[in-house]
Amino acid sequence: MTTAAPRLPAIDALRGFALFGILVVNQAAFHSGLAGMTLGGGLGAAGWRNTAADAAILWLFAGKFLLIFSFLFGWGIHTQTARDGAFRARYLRRLLGLILLGAIHATFFFFGDILVAYAILGLLMLRPVRRDWSVRKLVRSAVILLIVQAAIVLALIALTHAAPGEDTSFVEYVRQGVALYRTGSFWAVVPHRLTDFAIALASTIMIQGWGLLAMFRLGFAAAKTFAQGGAEATRPLARRTLWVALILGLAANAVCAILAVTSPEPWASSAALLQLAFFAPMLSLAYLAAAALILTSAAGNRLVRVLGAAGRMSLSVYIGQSVIMSLLFHGYGLGLASSIGSAAGVLVCIAVYAALLGFSHLWLGAFRIGPLEWILRSITEWQRVALRPKRETPAGAAPA
Repeated sequence: MTTAAPRLPAIDALRGFALFGILVVNQAAFHSGLAGMTLGGGLGAAGWRNTAADAAILWLFAGKFLLIFSFLFGWGIHTQTARDGAFRARYLRRLLGLILLGAIHATFFFFGDILVAYAILGLLMLRPVRRDWSVRKLVRSAVILLIVQAAIVLALIALTHAAPGEDTSFVEYVRQGVALYRTGSFWAVVPHRLTDFAIALASTIMIQGWGLLAMFRLGFAAAKTFAQGGAEATRPLARRTLWVALILGLAANAVCAILAVTSPEPWASSAALLQLAFFAPMLSLAYLAAAALILTSAAGNRLVRVLGAAGRMSLSVYIGQSVIMSLLFHGYGLGLASSIGSAAGVLVCIAVYAALLGFSHLWLGAFRIGPLEWILRSITEWQRVALRPKRETPAGAAPA
């Protein structure tokens, strides 16, 4: 097996940036429950500012940063192969830890949790890792997975238009959920959130799971390429990918976003699905290519230092975002969902992310890893790992 890529500050910075993109998209679910997700990420709130914000989120954020985070998950799997000990046992314990933390996250804070889906799909990375698939084979399998996802989405769109009409029972359930999230007590919301989680998880695995697994494999392939040739092996490919993927990705996603926020159903949902399957991956690759060029340059060093702390604590920041957003938007907290739309919601997201980024810098000034990273690593290693950095003993001094 090839030597795994070491932990890189640029990768942590990219992970930290992706967390902000995920938060911006997830605000719709905190605002309107499943209704926010079924609108393609928008809140459907009145006013041109909110419509413009919905379109911008669909254009630049929706689907893209989840794919980037999935790419980084695959990169992280490759990094784990370099650590001492049996990879399979450690990896399975890590997936178990993700399921446990994800289940708590989904039950009490956010039904759109992605950790459980990652753990389930992560099982399908065992074979490529243990058989040491080549970069070419990993990329080929990723392309096949994306084609399968596209075929499934096209079939869903065809079925929707062949049998138009809404499932009134589901629509009523979604509307009840909106009201419950906005007015219900904490414990009244929990059972409904669990049902929403089951629906969201099934949808993620069956529809988006193909693309997420594809990005796992592309991330693993990129890490292998980097391990073999360093940054110089990745930069030429990034340059070739950037402009084509960026121009075509921005144009195609813009068209889909405008159609999704201005068209009646079922055309709006069809546009959002087409974007998810065909054009979000394209723009995600453009973002990754841009990050590879910017974050590994001298000019990107300051950005790496700022965003890297959130990336090193990505699990804690991801769940921390949900804790704060649920308290801000739901009825048992400040209840902002009843009074603001997408435009103001983006400003809330910026404030929440900035607060957690600052917290990450403060925490890592005193501790080695984030609090939830410590729990996950302890489960992975099956022992209590050190939270504080080891103190160096001065030369000539006897240890305490």
